[in-house]
Amino acid sequence: MILTIFSRYARTETDLLIYTLGFILFGIGMAIYFHLSVLLTNIFLGAVLVNISKRSFRFFDALRTVDSPLYLCFFVLAGANLNFALLGKLGLIGLFYFLFRIIGKLTGASLGGYFSKAIDSVRKYLGFGLIPQAGVALGVALIAEAEFPQLGGIIFTTIATTTIIYELIGPFGTKFALSKAGE
Repeated sequence: MILTIFSRYARTETDLLIYTLGFILFGIGMAIYFHLSVLLTNIFLGAVLVNISKRSFRFFDALRTVDSPLYLCFFVLAGANLNFALLGKLGLIGLFYFLFRIIGKLTGASLGGYFSKAIDSVRKYLGFGLIPQAGVALGVALIAEAEFPQLGGIIFTTIATTTIIYELIGPFGTKFALSKAGE
């Protein structure tokens, strides 16, 4: 609400970008002050912004000018936290996480398609398009690493390593699903 009021005074896209980034940083500061999740606070901020403002697209258009460098910083920092020494300790934990996540996606998409009475091709192949994972999973893994020092390293390494694998095989799964579904 406050951001939409401030946006009325934005004369240029740069002004709007500054207001938007300032509001995001303010939200982060408030989340830290009140011991709330920074990730969930920003998800909530985006949801409220989209639903409260008729011209919310302006804020997201302004952010698009800087989102690539921000994503790059996020993924570089996530990669910098990847502890290769823990890769050997993943063993069955990593393998189970990798396999059961895929099984869960395939089963969940199939059941969802069944209960929603979706066409057969959606039921059979939607799960393959859901294999990639990235941003939110890495964000939550970074939080887990900070909050649970004893297990955080193994949690983050498991999520980061499997995210890399999912991102490598995900496009093939999506292509497979689309071609089998006749899309």
